[in-house]
Amino acid sequence: MRILYILFLALLVAGCGSKAEQEETIRPVFYHEAGNSFHATRLSFPGVTRAAEEVRLSFKVGGTVDRLNVEMGDTVRAGDCLVRLDSTDYYVQYAKALSALNNARAQLANARSEFERMENLYIKNNISLRDYERVKTQLESAEAMEKSAVAQVRAAQNQMDYTCLKAPFPGVVNSVFISESEMIGAGKPALMLSSLNNIEVRTTVPENIVGRLKAGMEANVSLISNKDMSLKGHITEIGTTAQSASAYPVVIGMQTTGVNLYSGMTATITFLLDSSAGNSAESMIIPEDAVNHDRQGDYVFVAAPFEGDVFVVKRKQIVSGELTPEGVQIREGLSKGDLVITAGLRFMYEGRKVRLLDGVE
Repeated sequence: MRILYILFLALLVAGCGSKAEQEETIRPVFYHEAGNSFHATRLSFPGVTRAAEEVRLSFKVGGTVDRLNVEMGDTVRAGDCLVRLDSTDYYVQYAKALSALNNARAQLANARSEFERMENLYIKNNISLRDYERVKTQLESAEAMEKSAVAQVRAAQNQMDYTCLKAPFPGVVNSVFISESEMIGAGKPALMLSSLNNIEVRTTVPENIVGRLKAGMEANVSLISNKDMSLKGHITEIGTTAQSASAYPVVIGMQTTGVNLYSGMTATITFLLDSSAGNSAESMIIPEDAVNHDRQGDYVFVAAPFEGDVFVVKRKQIVSGELTPEGVQIREGLSKGDLVITAGLRFMYEGRKVRLLDGVE
């Protein structure tokens, strides 16, 4: 009898232990709400600073360099004469044109005086129509010659003015390609001028990112030479033609007040993109770790309301798309608002009870 009693107690204890093992702990989980951004993505690309305005200046006329008024690195104002050519030959042409103009004006004065005299005689019927027409033609010819002479003087004056190479805008001289006493032809670059405070940064971005950028979007720029300095800029241009390896050019205009920036500096450009940008109802992005795979395909675990703050796990088959820097694109299987479990997936199964952590992942 004693032995039977002991066996009964042993079975009772074993049964209680089995029941306790069957009681499941409600596991807390991280989750992501489908259709919402789970974090903002920072994407960085290398870039190089350059002047927003940068031109190679050249003469419209040829000649010998008489004076080189600037050196590389000099700051100039708009209208400053940077280089001057020997203008002797052009001055001779100007003097000839001016002399021809004075002669044409003298002839015009004589022709006008003669016409006025003959016109009075014609009105009084003292000369023939033929004589009147002759002096009128002479006056018109003198007027035409005077206009031509004026044009010649202006052209000669322009040729003289062109011997002075002027700065079209305030800036800094980046390069000088000539020296004094050198013969230079028209159109040959003499020096390079860059805008002084108008600096921009040029970079390239891959094809899967360029469509998410828009003109006016803010960008952070940090210089390799001074990583502690972060500058603000805005996208001013987005190229539509790939330059190399499906990378598209993007230009960022800089706010450089009080900052010394020079063309050619290396920089890092960072764009802050919301992971929900560009998503539609048919295409949502969820964290990559939330996706499982088996013989049936890709699937996720979602938490459905059960009782109070307790949720029940359900499995959903999905059709996943491409992998992006923000996560996996989901084309089918999820609805906006689904609570996708993102951590502890190896402990998940259909019907398990869970609690949601306050901080979504």
